[in-house]
Amino acid sequence: MARQDAAPSSPHKAEKAAFYLWLFCSFSSSHSRFLKSMLVFSYQRTKVALAGVGKRTYDTHIVGLNMSRINIIIPVYNVADYLDEFFKKMEEQTYQDFTMILVNDCSTDNSEEKILKYKEKFGERLVYIKNEKNLKLSGARNVGLDWAEEHSAELLGYLDPDDWIDNDFYEHLVNAIDEAKADLAICGIERYENGTNNRICLEMCSFKQSIVDNPEKFDDIAYMNPAVYNKVYRAEAVKGIRFREVKRSEDTCYLFDILPNIKKIALTNEPKYHYRIREDSLSGAITQDRLDSMYEEFEKMYPAFKTEKYLPYKDMFETQVFIRTACGGVSRVAFSNMKGAPRNIRYAYRYLNRVMPDWRSNKYLSFRGGTTKPQTAYVKGLCVNVQDACIYSLCLDILFCVAGNEKRYSHITRVARISESGFEFNKGRVTTYGKEVAA
Repeated sequence: MARQDAAPSSPHKAEKAAFYLWLFCSFSSSHSRFLKSMLVFSYQRTKVALAGVGKRTYDTHIVGLNMSRINIIIPVYNVADYLDEFFKKMEEQTYQDFTMILVNDCSTDNSEEKILKYKEKFGERLVYIKNEKNLKLSGARNVGLDWAEEHSAELLGYLDPDDWIDNDFYEHLVNAIDEAKADLAICGIERYENGTNNRICLEMCSFKQSIVDNPEKFDDIAYMNPAVYNKVYRAEAVKGIRFREVKRSEDTCYLFDILPNIKKIALTNEPKYHYRIREDSLSGAITQDRLDSMYEEFEKMYPAFKTEKYLPYKDMFETQVFIRTACGGVSRVAFSNMKGAPRNIRYAYRYLNRVMPDWRSNKYLSFRGGTTKPQTAYVKGLCVNVQDACIYSLCLDILFCVAGNEKRYSHITRVARISESGFEFNKGRVTTYGKEVAA
């Protein structure tokens, strides 16, 4: 809404006064966040007014006042059944200095009705945006990012509303990013089976260090889950970066797009995020169309890793591409297209040779001639090691050819869930499904 205001009689003095008063509050140990925020708003408003001297108008929407320290972007699509539990967890958070940005991506269930009900409870701390057309996950998140950057906060987070978080999830991550003065804080993930609540596995709970001062040398980036939902980002470090319009592995793309801006990472090793594996999530998660989209987008990204800015992350990116496509993608597409598995395995091999011709000398993937010893080349997010990953994909092809009954199919599905979710490593042994097996 446009407003009419008289321009300040002495605009430069007004701007300086607002700025110096803000500085005073910044160094005052007794200042309140509310006062500081109002002064920042006043300073920004003065700048807008200055731009309009002579016109005497400005648009208050440009200012984007936001009283919260963290913006949380939450895409919504047909998750009405989970929203009550989601909002209950948000109410119970021990850290409440956040604004939720819910982007309804044309849901056909009663998600909107539930969101509006909770909008009354959370007030301005719940921003509701309704897309006019379905933009998919990346597009919905980008709509939320546009709002978040116009209404800037110091920190940024993402959540999926069909999962749930511990009550101290944000307190835990905010403390970690503050104490380390980091650009990114990461906690662990527990994957569990919807309905039975059986734990499938734990992820990112065994890092050997709590603070990473040089991400370029942090080998675990090559293996770790790139998902955005178990992380908190410093907004300035990811400003201007958007999710790519890819149909799968958008989080992988996002991670490598922002990595050059991440100077320090805080790792907590505690599973505060709980990922719900639904019955339809495995077969519907990756289709041939989505796998092809991954191949296309990764190929578009790869030339950047020959430049000085991204070169330190080249081997890490190649490893993630290998995990997401040649192993995870190929095996999971086979659930809906068993006959196409041999073709996909051959294509993946040819793709790697064509797009990343030196991938076999990658220190994370090579068993011969690489710089990393074979026994340390673990693909922690997929299989015990790269050799097992290759054998796993080939064996799946054989298994699918003889999988003629429901029992065998169920077993293969279970194996794929393990491989896709990852393992918890502990002194050379793997814990999954509550059982311990040799690594």
